[in-house]
Amino acid sequence: MFSDSQAALQRASEDHLGPGQAITSDIITTAQGLTEKGIKVILQWVPSHIGIEGNERADKIAKEAASKPMPPSIDRYSSFSYTMRQIKAQKRTEIKEWIYKTTYKEGKKRNRTYSLTNALEIDPQLSMIRKPLAKRFYQLKLGHAITASYLYRIQRLDKQNCWWCNAAKQDIDHLLFECRHWRAQRRTLYGDLRRRGVTTPRYSEERPKNRLFNTPRAVEPILDFLNTTKIGLGPNGDEEEEEGSRLDRWDLDRLENESIEN
Repeated sequence: MFSDSQAALQRASEDHLGPGQAITSDIITTAQGLTEKGIKVILQWVPSHIGIEGNERADKIAKEAASKPMPPSIDRYSSFSYTMRQIKAQKRTEIKEWIYKTTYKEGKKRNRTYSLTNALEIDPQLSMIRKPLAKRFYQLKLGHAITASYLYRIQRLDKQNCWWCNAAKQDIDHLLFECRHWRAQRRTLYGDLRRRGVTTPRYSEERPKNRLFNTPRAVEPILDFLNTTKIGLGPNGDEEEEEGSRLDRWDLDRLENESIEN
């Protein structure tokens, strides 16, 4: 059997888990059947586009077949990796739909606990930093970070006052844009944003957090800001981070559980 694809020939000789496994299994089964009948099977690579008649003809037929719809008589199958990708994509879609329904309730005041973001994919900038810092970034972005107002709502605290500046209510917007305790770090953040051409938040702007956290040029300044503050941590600072498993995992599974409880 001749082919100009070295990758295809390599895959056809190894029946391991991964893309193309079903086709590989068929090839190996067919080859074993021919071998049992005394027919020797050889997989042979040939260079492409150099005028080999059989190879050029096979290439033409393959292109014609690829442009046509698959006949109903042909069994369809999906590899394990493809199925996993589809499951993850469906999961992301369901999470976004749930956040939307939770954030925008028809006939009632908009729920401000959660934020609907444009995408749930991992930002390349975040894949290179320490996991605890990346976790705080995503918690704040999703609107489900450790704050006094949240801990008060789930009855972990008896008041909503900011544990940094004693303001009446400590929510995510207060920590990011208002808390007096982090004024110096906030000035640095705003300076970094301006240097990158990102508009700094204004009092008249609705939900500036969503705009900033979804602006790629703002990601690095935000990470630097979080790294120099304890925003997103509990009242005990770093100790609260280490005891995260005791308080909560603060992740998407938690969001789903709360949607069921509510």
